[in-house]
Amino acid sequence: MKRDREPIAQGVAVHYQPQRHLLKDRIILVTGASDGIGREAALTYARYSASVILLGSQRRQTAHRRPGD
Repeated sequence: MKRDREPIAQGVAVHYQPQRHLLKDRIILVTGASDGIGREAALTYARYSASVILLGSQRRQTAHRRPGD
């Protein structure tokens, strides 16, 4: 017996907008923060008001890069 199923909450995730202070008073350690996904994760957490500790293998690159670099 096969049932056709509709997706649950179709389109809801596309319109989700978290609050800017969602991570306020949170401390997040990001590994691999020198580049790639780790860097993007750190920037995103900071945008949502988290205190972010960066850990990366490229010390100079991790310490001196700014959003948009």
